[in-house]
Amino acid sequence: MRPLSILTVLMAAAGAAAFAYLGIVFQEQLFQTWRLGLVAALPLAFTAAALVSLRLSPLVRLNFVATVLLSVGVVYVFELGLQLGWFAAPARYGFGQGDGTFDKRSVGQVVAEGRAQGKPLFPSVFPFSLFSYRPDGTTGSALGDLLPLGGVSGVTTVSCNETGSFLIYESDAHGFHNPKGSWDGRPVDLMAVGDSFTQGHCVASDRNFVARIRARHPRTVSVGMAGNGPLLMLASLREYLPLLKPKVVLWFYYEENDISDDLPVESTAPVLTRYLAEPGFTQNLGARQEEIDTRIGAWLDRLGTEAPSAVNPPPRLGTFGSLVLSDLLLLRSTRNILNVQFKPDAAFIRLFDDILARAKAEVEARGGRLVFVNLPGKRRFANAIGAWFQDIRRERVFVLLKRQGIPVIDTVPVFSAHPDPQSLFHFHYTEDGNERVASAVLSRLEDYLDFSR
Repeated sequence: MRPLSILTVLMAAAGAAAFAYLGIVFQEQLFQTWRLGLVAALPLAFTAAALVSLRLSPLVRLNFVATVLLSVGVVYVFELGLQLGWFAAPARYGFGQGDGTFDKRSVGQVVAEGRAQGKPLFPSVFPFSLFSYRPDGTTGSALGDLLPLGGVSGVTTVSCNETGSFLIYESDAHGFHNPKGSWDGRPVDLMAVGDSFTQGHCVASDRNFVARIRARHPRTVSVGMAGNGPLLMLASLREYLPLLKPKVVLWFYYEENDISDDLPVESTAPVLTRYLAEPGFTQNLGARQEEIDTRIGAWLDRLGTEAPSAVNPPPRLGTFGSLVLSDLLLLRSTRNILNVQFKPDAAFIRLFDDILARAKAEVEARGGRLVFVNLPGKRRFANAIGAWFQDIRRERVFVLLKRQGIPVIDTVPVFSAHPDPQSLFHFHYTEDGNERVASAVLSRLEDYLDFSR
């Protein structure tokens, strides 16, 4: 066999291998939605084209092989250039710029300067910032045998800045972003679980979507914290559901990273997997707030002015200077520009299914109802490619929800209806974006939930 034919056969084999890989990682989900099925069909189409070229003239075959090799080479040179900084990728998020009035200090600097002036400021501490990554691949807590799910209680907390000024708020009795008196022992109407969007980053405390929902239903409490994924949300539910006794739990799901980024890290934390594997497991955090405050305070004192979110980052394998080999092979920077978010997450989709089933059972066992709220990310509205790949995961998640009978409030349509959806984001939502989420939630809540009981 001539070298040209060998190359063509190898390309056909590569296409078949790519399809087999998709079959292994997505398994029964591969043709669950038409979008994912179409993506899976692409390597088969490439294999067919390569095999057909074997039956054509050598010149046609040469053109096919040369085109493929040149295209692949150009893409990888482009990726290498992005990673090594030969040319800059466009900024994904439009904040941090301005006319000189934008406060460019870090959270640590704001806290340190405030304390120097006699103001007892604290940085926002969230569970993800306490993760400690071990050499064996598991994840522990910087506080040893304790993983708090809230921050320091009753203190002035410096959170984040995407608009020019920092969000600074008084934390509640369990270190969350709620008004004082929220934890008075009486049952609440609504309990919100979620990540930084649910916590209220980075808008005024009365302008985030939970606060806007609270304006209609005052008995609303959020246990959302930055970086929370599905296991941390389940843990928060387990720990604080008995204290709040909500009629409704709003599970705010951020479609851009809850499954693809957060859950893979969370699943390496033994303390978090116990919340799923052991229905009775609890750290009894509701009764340990004084201990939590003391231990987080001591940990912050050891850090000094270093921002908690920058401590002990996850390990990156195959790193050579500024180059990360796995990122190069998987074209991470190029995919970021194109807003292609496509990861082999079938195992985590199944894990998410189990987490939702456990959450639903626990809420219903206490007479409440679990409602799933889908929150869009900015990638979705960057281009048609971003929307396409976000829809793939959304459809797969919605299949799980339908099977489990969990009602869904999808906020994507209220963003899509805006003439410029990207203007509703910094990284987190603008005030207008928060308003749209709250309106979508409130309109559906009144449809099927009885708050009179």
